[in-house]
Amino acid sequence: MSRVARVIWNNWIKPLIVFAVIWVAFRYWLDFGNKQSIVFAILFGSIYYSLKELGVKTTKAKDFEPYTVTVSIHNWYDLLFNINL
Repeated sequence: MSRVARVIWNNWIKPLIVFAVIWVAFRYWLDFGNKQSIVFAILFGSIYYSLKELGVKTTKAKDFEPYTVTVSIHNWYDLLFNINL
């Protein structure tokens, strides 16, 4: 399968088939009206593709390199005296 055909299949034909199957399920199996079936097909199809996109693994991040930050005050007395404590 060529690259263009694969892109067309994944981005146009496959989603249309999924939306059509959901529409048929609502229209004929559950006896909803035509407008309700279209709205539900778009709603549930969008939810399906959104959840499918969430499950896609992303590129592996670099390993975390821990670090520390240290703040040291050498003269506590002068610090507290300057702020009137």
